[in-house]
Amino acid sequence: MEMGRSMATISTSEEHETIRIFFRARDGSRQAIYLGKVRRALAERVRSRVEELENAAMGLDVVSRETLRWLRDVPDLIHGKLEKFGLADARRRATLKELLDACFKHLEVKPITSLGYEATRKAMLSFFGERCLVGRIRPLDCEEWRTSLKAAGLAEATISKRIKLGRQFFKKGITWKMLMENPFAGVKAGSQMNRARQRFISLADSLKVLDACPDVEWQVIFALARFGGLRCPSEVLSLRWSDVDWSGEQFRVKCSKTERHSGHEERWTPIFCELKPYLLKAFHAAEEGAEFVVTRYRDGGVNLRTQFKRIIVKAGLLPWPKLFQNLRATRATEVERVFGSHLESVWIGHSARVAEDHYLQVTEADYKRAAAESAAEKVTQNPTQHGVEMTRMSSHASEESDSQVESTPEDANSCETVRNESIAATGLEPVTRGL
Repeated sequence: MEMGRSMATISTSEEHETIRIFFRARDGSRQAIYLGKVRRALAERVRSRVEELENAAMGLDVVSRETLRWLRDVPDLIHGKLEKFGLADARRRATLKELLDACFKHLEVKPITSLGYEATRKAMLSFFGERCLVGRIRPLDCEEWRTSLKAAGLAEATISKRIKLGRQFFKKGITWKMLMENPFAGVKAGSQMNRARQRFISLADSLKVLDACPDVEWQVIFALARFGGLRCPSEVLSLRWSDVDWSGEQFRVKCSKTERHSGHEERWTPIFCELKPYLLKAFHAAEEGAEFVVTRYRDGGVNLRTQFKRIIVKAGLLPWPKLFQNLRATRATEVERVFGSHLESVWIGHSARVAEDHYLQVTEADYKRAAAESAAEKVTQNPTQHGVEMTRMSSHASEESDSQVESTPEDANSCETVRNESIAATGLEPVTRGL
């Protein structure tokens, strides 16, 4: 034994068969922890942990991770004794409510995203309880919460989102020293993809909706989402007339969702031929000096989703899931088919992986084309076609301009309205106009 090291000892009362662990406190006094009637093997394990803490308090040892875990789980009575005599730090007994309150206070997300997190917060507090100590939540408890979410009929994508958020919240708790280990670490989250909620909004249905729109501004809201691929409401409502480069046939999109990531604050998107007539119509209808493309529906109290549902019903259609996201996903699918994944990512504004997981869809036209055409014959007849086609498509990309071009529609090239164009034959791309 090294000079100066201390050894905790076990003492057994013969009369009552109770066990005590004797140790030296930080002040040098001899103290004891009463374990009561326990097995000798258990008492030996406790003794070794106490001895390690005893020597660590004298600077002779470093507390191992195993002992730190033991301290986390040890009953309050024993932990309090170790605290009292300087062998353990005061146990922080943070509740789940305290952890979640702290997480929401320091969230670095948009208000609308924070609002979406509220469902997870309520579900966790309802299942575990507000006063539940975060240090007492075990992986099994988290697995049981996941099972309860599934039993409640929630979609796998929703369950996955909640598990991932729970893991994120408890990871913060570790950083803030509220707990030592993340009980969600080994809980399977699952996929957030939900193919059942995807819808491809055809051009024919899109024109019906446009006919049902009550005014020019609703038409441009729909057109920007369906034909421009903009996020609605955030990107649609933030679009300014000064962002529109008519001569360059493109417009700048301020990406509020991704602006916190360097290099993703904005993107330039083509004024697609299907979008142009509605953007021009809104330009001519705008009041003199108008700053934003959409002005009438900027009030925070306006619920675009509710109004949009009414418009869809008026058009004689059934509202589809994820009303605005499926408009954006439809455009992403069309652009990827015609211009390739690189330009789809640049123009629509997300990574290839996100596009694959959440946006790109398989259309009816894809199945019909596969049934009617021979892929083997095409590859055999022209094996270099793919490379040539990619070169052709890349020529459509325009360079971003550092100078502000005068935003006037007089310089814009003529583009017939969507209604006057013929529908492209079903081929490489889904049935659509102007691409």
